[in-house]
Amino acid sequence: MKHIPEEHGFIYASSIIRIGLVLLVSIITSSVILWSYGFGPEFVH
Repeated sequence: MKHIPEEHGFIYASSIIRIGLVLLVSIITSSVILWSYGFGPEFVH
């Protein structure tokens, strides 16, 4: 497409995946911390 060397494309793709995984883990961790402080959902019967 843009004539990018294969090594650069692999490094770019792996860095994008790594950033996505870091964001996912940080969102999950922050939700667990917030739930432990009482900000979780309340199930009403």
